[in-house]
Amino acid sequence: MGATLNKRRSARQPVVMQAECRTQTGMFGRVDIIDLTAEGCRIFAKGLPMRVGQRLRLRPQNFQPIPGIVRWAGNDFAGIEFESALYLPVVEHLQRQFAPRGGVRQEDPLL
Repeated sequence: MGATLNKRRSARQPVVMQAECRTQTGMFGRVDIIDLTAEGCRIFAKGLPMRVGQRLRLRPQNFQPIPGIVRWAGNDFAGIEFESALYLPVVEHLQRQFAPRGGVRQEDPLL
């Protein structure tokens, strides 16, 4: 896990955001974005199979679809790298607007 943290370009910030997710194979479902950086995010995707290398599009409410690729997956969680980094002021706004209230979900074994 230490090697993964060293590869990050920016620190993960916890958020509580819902999004629609469509995979390259056409599977569709709702996911929770639980942390966010300009380069990617971590999602909770219960019931939506994720596999490393899979391409997808995330669409948070009131936002354009964001294309990305699954970099790790396990136990209903997945790490997504965005194809293009998001504009930093937008990310910072989303991190403030969707900051968790009352704590962060701890079920993720990869925290």
